[in-house]
Amino acid sequence: MLTKKLGTTLTGTLAAATLAFAMTAAPASAQTVRPADGATECAAAPASPAATTDDGSGSVDMTQLDATASGEAVAGATALLDGGGLTVHAAADAVDREGAKAYLLEAGGETFTSVTFPVAGDHSALLSNLTVVTDADGGIVQYAETLVGSNAGGTFQLTTYVDGTLVNDEDTGIAFVGDEQLTADVAGSPGSDVVAAKNTGACLATVLGVSGVVGAIIAKVCVGACAVPMTPVTGPVCAACVGGFAVVGGASIGAIASCF
Repeated sequence: MLTKKLGTTLTGTLAAATLAFAMTAAPASAQTVRPADGATECAAAPASPAATTDDGSGSVDMTQLDATASGEAVAGATALLDGGGLTVHAAADAVDREGAKAYLLEAGGETFTSVTFPVAGDHSALLSNLTVVTDADGGIVQYAETLVGSNAGGTFQLTTYVDGTLVNDEDTGIAFVGDEQLTADVAGSPGSDVVAAKNTGACLATVLGVSGVVGAIIAKVCVGACAVPMTPVTGPVCAACVGGFAVVGGASIGAIASCF
């Protein structure tokens, strides 16, 4: 059972973060990234992002689904959402059904599907999402909601829920900027060949090719998932957490993990 496999990592702030993620399985045409131990360089982002972690005891493949499989997965998750099977705190019309991304995770002979919906409305659509993870029979394994917006102090407020329960509500202390500025910042960010400053947010900004603000937010959300040794169990949790953000492209799991 996935919840048992990830039981040591899905706690506290991590639990909120881990389903801001999109878990995955690779179509035949997808490129798979297999980082070496301690790898720090980025892989070029394929059309259908893929990532693999391998510590010698096994591997986990995560890849965005093709159009047909994605449509089926999104339809299933949407039915759960609209049927009242999920407790969602964002307004119903803020959940972007058209912008959903679907993934498949293969681990230890089991398969799971993950669908991530961007959440807009009063929140940053680039940084906020609802992710639903189901098993091979379509049953809900877990779902989580990550809401990032502005507070009265003009800084980013991070609120996260797992299975409908609040697990973190934090003033990040980072000055708020809107999605338009975030998009512009990401477009103008340096590539992965630039040496990152010695802090997690700056490192992620470099590895993922995003802005410093985005890197800092992702660091706060995903620190619990990624600040652990990369194994066939923990690697996908880390990559999926980071990959749930709309602004993130493809990158080596080893490179991401090296930032934490």
